[in-house]
Amino acid sequence: MKVRIGDIDVHYEEVGEGRPLLIHHGGGAVGCAQWALEQYEPLFGHRKHWRRIYIDQMGHGETPIPSWARGMDDTVDLTLAFMDAIAPGERFTLSGVSWGGYVARGVLHHRAEQIDGFFIWVPNYKYDGSDPAIPAHHAFTHEPGFDSAAAPGQEWLGNFMIDQTATGFAEARRVIYAGAAKNGDRSVFDLGPGKGFSFDPEDLPKPFPGPALILCGRQDNVTGYELPFLTRNTFPRGTHVVLDRCGHLMGVDQPLLLSALANEWLDRVEEYVGLNQLGAG
Repeated sequence: MKVRIGDIDVHYEEVGEGRPLLIHHGGGAVGCAQWALEQYEPLFGHRKHWRRIYIDQMGHGETPIPSWARGMDDTVDLTLAFMDAIAPGERFTLSGVSWGGYVARGVLHHRAEQIDGFFIWVPNYKYDGSDPAIPAHHAFTHEPGFDSAAAPGQEWLGNFMIDQTATGFAEARRVIYAGAAKNGDRSVFDLGPGKGFSFDPEDLPKPFPGPALILCGRQDNVTGYELPFLTRNTFPRGTHVVLDRCGHLMGVDQPLLLSALANEWLDRVEEYVGLNQLGAG
């Protein structure tokens, strides 16, 4: 599906009906709406009343980079215009993974009064990579022959894996490349290189009152795990969890805990907005 925003068509995938849940994929060559759909849809097998909206952010999937884009602020501005176009005047729930968690934080900064729930996992907190607390890569297991298990062009996965086995690599490849974009444009990361938002995403008029969930991996060598706890007062109804034996590939390292905690968050949001009274759950 596509919607015209300014001078570009923004592509998105949509599943279900009901309250809008806007989901932001991770960044890079495999980041796209279809990838996010593959990760999130198993959460909704027994749930009603959710309209899941998976946006292709600019430079990812089928959404091009607009000629006017200069930095991360523009990614958020495009997302806000997208929200107004597909669900004008409606309330949203937000989620995002990795770089998409950073974008979601920017959206929350501008539209907190319109948001009922917030969930980010393995989120970027310092877009410029300056976070000194990011741990070094650590592998709990390394199987002989692992280094030859990667297909050409997929060797980079080993740098993020905590269980370096042929079986583990096959699972990582399945999860990471499920629904992966065919035409992602990494030049989106060259917009204002080394710069994040021009604003502090934690600078909200008041603490966010809705149910929140922030999940980090203790061995995440991409985005770390410490900075989200420094902002815990922003989310008085927030669950902050650091999972051991978990790197940046949380869907590979801890899929059962990721699913359980995400489902518990959805339960809390449904209670918060009264969806349980409509028969959800």
